Amino acid sequence: MPENRLYVSPDGQDDWPGTLDRPFATPHAAQRAVRALTAEMTGDIVVAFRAGVHHLEEPLTFDARADSGTHGFRVTYQAHGYGTADQEKVVLSGGREVAGWSAGADGVWTAPIGEREPRRLSVDGRPAARAARTTGLPGSVTKTATGYVTDSVEPQSWPDPAGLEFVYPGVYPWSEARLSVAAISGDGSSTTITMAQPAFDNAKSLYDSKWYGAGGDGAWDGLAAPSVLENNVAFLDEPGTFAVDRSEPGRHVLHYRPRSGEEIGRTTAIVHVLETLVSAKDVHDIALRGLTFAEANWPGPTRTGGYLHYHGNSRHEHGEFQKIDMGADVGYVHVPAEPTQLPANVFLDSVSRMVLEGNHFTRLGAGGLAIDGSTDVAVRGNVFAEISGSGIAVQNSTRVTVEDNLVHHIGTEYRGSPAVLVFASEETTVAHNEIHDVPHNGIVITGGERARGTQVVGNLVERSMGALMDGGGIYLSAPQGSSFAGGTVVRGNVIRDVLTSYNFGLYADYGAAWISVIGEHRVPGRHADRAAGGPAAGERRLPRQLLGRPARRLRGPAQDGDRGREHRAAQGNLRRGGQGRPRGGRHPRAGGTACLNRSSVEGFGDAEVSLEADGECGQGLLVGRTLVRGDGLVEAAELDQNNALGDSGLVCDDPARRGDPVVPAQAGGLL
Repeated sequence: MPENRLYVSPDGQDDWPGTLDRPFATPHAAQRAVRALTAEMTGDIVVAFRAGVHHLEEPLTFDARADSGTHGFRVTYQAHGYGTADQEKVVLSGGREVAGWSAGADGVWTAPIGEREPRRLSVDGRPAARAARTTGLPGSVTKTATGYVTDSVEPQSWPDPAGLEFVYPGVYPWSEARLSVAAISGDGSSTTITMAQPAFDNAKSLYDSKWYGAGGDGAWDGLAAPSVLENNVAFLDEPGTFAVDRSEPGRHVLHYRPRSGEEIGRTTAIVHVLETLVSAKDVHDIALRGLTFAEANWPGPTRTGGYLHYHGNSRHEHGEFQKIDMGADVGYVHVPAEPTQLPANVFLDSVSRMVLEGNHFTRLGAGGLAIDGSTDVAVRGNVFAEISGSGIAVQNSTRVTVEDNLVHHIGTEYRGSPAVLVFASEETTVAHNEIHDVPHNGIVITGGERARGTQVVGNLVERSMGALMDGGGIYLSAPQGSSFAGGTVVRGNVIRDVLTSYNFGLYADYGAAWISVIGEHRVPGRHADRAAGGPAAGERRLPRQLLGRPARRLRGPAQDGDRGREHRAAQGNLRRGGQGRPRGGRHPRAGGTACLNRSSVEGFGDAEVSLEADGECGQGLLVGRTLVRGDGLVEAAELDQNNALGDSGLVCDDPARRGDPVVPAQAGGLL
């Protein structure tokens, strides 16, 4: 079929015809040309971007019928030479270059940026970090109704106090909050810090909790004092950090401490400006291939006075709070009654038959990619890195495939964000992705009335849970359909190095049900090799599923190429409790069945899987380390409250056999 091909180049002009020798200058001009062609398509239309940085003055928005492919053909926006050795490097940037730098006596550069309030800065293509004080507030600190009082006078010397942002990692063990300062005042003996409203009052409501289990006294105040303070020129100690001084309205000043080798006039600094780079709504048959989406902003916390994170991508921005009472002897927490989801800088809404392939999402101030209410979308072979929020979020969608992607160093600012999130979606496939170095969960599958048929297959998750607690490499919550036939299948995944102190490899939580854990697992080779399909060169087949955490190790025979190293053994969680049971730390678990009676486990041989259950099971025993035999039955040993192995256990996946004695596990001395 004949193909229409249009070209876009940073050296082009929008009044040119969009040919190879006379290309358009902007993607918007190419889009207008595409809209004039789609009604009579007799072949695909390809918009080819030439090499360089394409600075977007406004988002590229696909929202008209004429944006879609027709008659069975597709409209593709791609890098010139896509899929060949001559593919050109194309960046769609939402940033603006900073000009007017001057260097101070202390070595810090400054530049005027007008009314801009960037939360992210890129310097020569590398992300710069916000200047931070990581030792918290100085002095003896007391929380008050409106903020904090300290006996230190040091904060009174910090300029532009209204630009300060306080960070509270572990405000709940699985949450991290951000709150803005309104003012700082004081005298010669103490300092009063007044927080921005209504965010501070809302935070006190959201994070109001009590904990009485496990001998606790009920005290829990995640807002007692901030752990990290950000965005003040007084904190510009480290090279590669920046702060924005907003002391003069409309005449903001960017401060930057350069890295070694950076020079004014030879170094390019980009402030992130656009909140959306690409959006699509009610369109179909469009592909985006080989493009880099970079330098986007999201000023949500600055606008609202804070980021009141609860779990995953959800936060409180408006509405009431729901108290979850777990009983007088346990405690309570609060959750947002109307949670708001973290946005993404590339957003697909109610689209169908779209493909995103071979792209790079990087230096982004919100999430990377969000897909909502869509059908038949493929996210394949992309890289997501250096992103403030989540990598990929899929919600309320059908037949979305997320495969062969590399996701790492996401959640750099909103650290409860997962690498991949699937929420209330049908027939979603998350397969052969490589995920590493993320602050909380690797893959999150959240169920609900619409959820069914999710496949989580052949993913490698390494070094998850790098900052917050109570999560896992793969985390599943809520019912995943209504039967095994329509439930979630978790097969052939490898999870290694779950880092913080209270975490698990495979974690089923919050009433999770209808989950099947199936199959032999592999240790994959390089991601780039695996993207071609099938086992990568050098891929090692293991006789066990190894879901790792360095604290517990399985000493087994050396595998081919393994040179006898210790294989990390499984440690995870499968728990079924009430919706209100909070996560994390030393908090107690609510009552409820912790058995595996709605999760099947098969095909592992005598492999250790990371299924660890807390709470009541059968006769009330705590179920700890779990061994799954080749016949599918679960052997478990009791853990006491000090995580010491006891002498008794039970088989949990067969209700008729609850309370049966455990057959001693002999596989490599696991128990």
